[in-house]
Amino acid sequence: MKRENKSEHAYKQIRKLILSRILEPGRRLVERSWARKLSVNQADVRQALSRLVGEGLLEHGEKGGTFVPQPDPAREKEFLRARLAVEVGAACLAVQSATREDLEELKQIVELMRTMADTNMSAGFCEADMRFHEVMVRAAHSPRLMDIYQRANFPLTLNPPSRGNILKRDTRKHENLLQALENRNFNLLAKRLIEGQTP
Repeated sequence: MKRENKSEHAYKQIRKLILSRILEPGRRLVERSWARKLSVNQADVRQALSRLVGEGLLEHGEKGGTFVPQPDPAREKEFLRARLAVEVGAACLAVQSATREDLEELKQIVELMRTMADTNMSAGFCEADMRFHEVMVRAAHSPRLMDIYQRANFPLTLNPPSRGNILKRDTRKHENLLQALENRNFNLLAKRLIEGQTP
C-alpha cells in the first residue's frame, strides 16, 4: 500500500469512528497507538489527524495533542437541520430511483443492526447506522448530492448512550424508513426521517 493510500486509509477509519460517535468527546488520539491499530506509519496518522483537524472533526489541545471536540449545542442543531435537508432531498429522489440492489443492501444493514441490538454491540450498531444513511442517500443516484453529503461530515445524532432497548428502538426506526422507501412513499419517508432524529 502506498504512503498516500495508507494516509487515506487512516483518515477514513478515524473519520468513521468520529462521525459514528464511537470516539467519545474529549478523547485524545495518540499517533503511535493509532499507527499500531491501523497498521500504518505514524506519519500517515499524523497526516490523517491534520486533515481531520482542518475539517473540524478534531482539535488541538491547549497543551498539545489532538482531541475529539466537546459537543457544541448550537453546532449540533445546525448539523441536524442541514443533515435533514440533505436526507429529505435525497429521499425525494430515492423513492423514484432506488434499485433492487439498493433496497437489498439496506435490508442487510437493518438485519445487521438487529443483530447488534440483540447482542448489545453499540459500536457496531453505530457504524451500521451511519452506513444505512449513506446508502439511502446513495440510492438517490445523484453523484453531486452524495458528494455534498460526504463532504459535510454529518455525525450521528447525539443521543444518550445506546444500550439494549434503545438499540432495538432505533432498529425499528430504520425498519420503518426502509419500509417507506420500499413502498415509494416520499411523504411517509420524510416524516420518519424527521421523527427519527428525536431521542
